[in-house]
Amino acid sequence: MYHRPIQSDDASLLACIYADARAMRWLSADGQPLSATAIQQIVATNVTRWQTLGYGTWLFFDDTDTFVGYAGLKPTAIGGPDSTELLYGVVPDFWRQGVATMMVTTVLNHADIVLKFPRLVGYTLTTNIGSQQILVRHGFVYQGDISHVDLPHYWYARIGAI
Repeated sequence: MYHRPIQSDDASLLACIYADARAMRWLSADGQPLSATAIQQIVATNVTRWQTLGYGTWLFFDDTDTFVGYAGLKPTAIGGPDSTELLYGVVPDFWRQGVATMMVTTVLNHADIVLKFPRLVGYTLTTNIGSQQILVRHGFVYQGDISHVDLPHYWYARIGAI
């Protein structure tokens, strides 16, 4: 598996997740796929994040150059000032194959070794057991319940490298 930062022409790749109803059940506020315009805005925001912050979202590919998912980091207000959110999404055809674990491990290694972020947070729908397991497996500790985009979520924090 390899990865690279998101680029301005990556909307069609992200549509494999954001335009797929199976994935958006877990990622979208209303559970619906995103429009092409909304996906392009996500791409633009992420390209800008790389340019201004020096970190952001990576796209991940398997050994046959097939897009399998994304993972990255972004600033967030959840968890207090100076919190950084771990985010990830997997193309549904690659669910339950260890892809999220590999992607998250890569991002966390970068956050710990290169960026030296002292605190990371993650949050997930209360019904998304798979995502909760990924966070716990990577050293995140449950902090409490929150409402995010008017939906119930659990939020987790990870302090320093594990």
